[in-house]
Amino acid sequence: MSSLPVLLFALFVAPKKTGTPGNSPGKPQGGGINLLKKSTGGMGPAGQMIKNPKDQFNPKRQLQQAKEQLKPSALLKKGKDKLADEAKKKVFMLIVTNPEISIPIAVVILIILFIIFLLTGQTNQQLQPQGQGQNVPITSDVCNPSTVPNGYRGTSVCTITVSYSGSATDIVITSTILPGTTYVSAGQGGTYDQTANTVTWDAKKSKLQLNPVNFSVTVTVRVTTTKTNVKVWNAYSINPTGLQSSGGTTNTAYVAPNTDNCGGKYTSNMASNYLLHKNFGDPQCNFSKSQVYKLLQQQDPKDASIFFTIIVPCESGWNPNTWAPPSTGTPNSQGAWGLFQMGDSRPPGGPVSGTINDRGDVNWPMQILSATNKAKSTPSLNSNQGGYWSYLDWIAHGRGSC
Repeated sequence: MSSLPVLLFALFVAPKKTGTPGNSPGKPQGGGINLLKKSTGGMGPAGQMIKNPKDQFNPKRQLQQAKEQLKPSALLKKGKDKLADEAKKKVFMLIVTNPEISIPIAVVILIILFIIFLLTGQTNQQLQPQGQGQNVPITSDVCNPSTVPNGYRGTSVCTITVSYSGSATDIVITSTILPGTTYVSAGQGGTYDQTANTVTWDAKKSKLQLNPVNFSVTVTVRVTTTKTNVKVWNAYSINPTGLQSSGGTTNTAYVAPNTDNCGGKYTSNMASNYLLHKNFGDPQCNFSKSQVYKLLQQQDPKDASIFFTIIVPCESGWNPNTWAPPSTGTPNSQGAWGLFQMGDSRPPGGPVSGTINDRGDVNWPMQILSATNKAKSTPSLNSNQGGYWSYLDWIAHGRGSC
């Protein structure tokens, strides 16, 4: 019976060691050398989403832990854990100070303590982070081959995949070539920086899919380490800008025209527009037909289908940077602008103040606001009594289609 209290003390009362296996000096973590260390989520400066290899001092993680401690479920768990610890200690003292307790009773107590241990363990598991939320891009990575034998001097191709249900203006990925490997090549327009020993991809410049976000990039490395039990991992960071949830509300604020041709998409439009050699309709390169329809429904549910099926495709062919010069016979002396072929400011592309109406020389969400406001001032688009959109008038009077 004298050994039972010692056993109970060792199992439930004695302090437990903390730490990560394989962190002893001179030994590689996890029993092997991590050439490109597997990533763990985090948020760095200026909104940069970090995939940091073995970062035990991750600010995002520490902040998340602090938040978790303030949640009611976390506080409840903490209280339960404290009560369980107190119960364990009291039972231990009961056994030590009362050696006459029989073995069957001690066994029952042991079983009860074991159940408490399981319950608190489950609580801890339930409070662990469940991965990335849906308001940020989801990333994954894999290297092929992922494990290589001792003395292997071949290459391994690491693939990074980024996905998001919504759109993004741009996403920049940076992959670090860690010790034990050397850079060989990169796909999808990746740029190697020899000084920093990193590879960077700019999704926008490389014309990767950003609406919705779904693309992969690859980097090939050569294994150079002489260590045994070699595993090839990947370490990288992503920096997204202009994230737009697929189910969210489109930002309808004014955005000034710029010289970004969105990967060549609007080069000809910008060159032919002698009044404004800039991207006025899609300066953030985030134009989306689905978002156009959502915003039309929000602003003018009565006429949304007419705008979407007749006016926009006929007037502009779904190009927010469309400009018809005055020589084509436009009612406006400076041509017709944007998705709905409307008017402009003097000079074109100027800021918007107050209610917008009859302006097409602005970014596409504001073009929609301008068109729907114009429509609300006309009796009915179905009969085109307002007579503003020529193609609608053409179709309404049976003279053909666009």
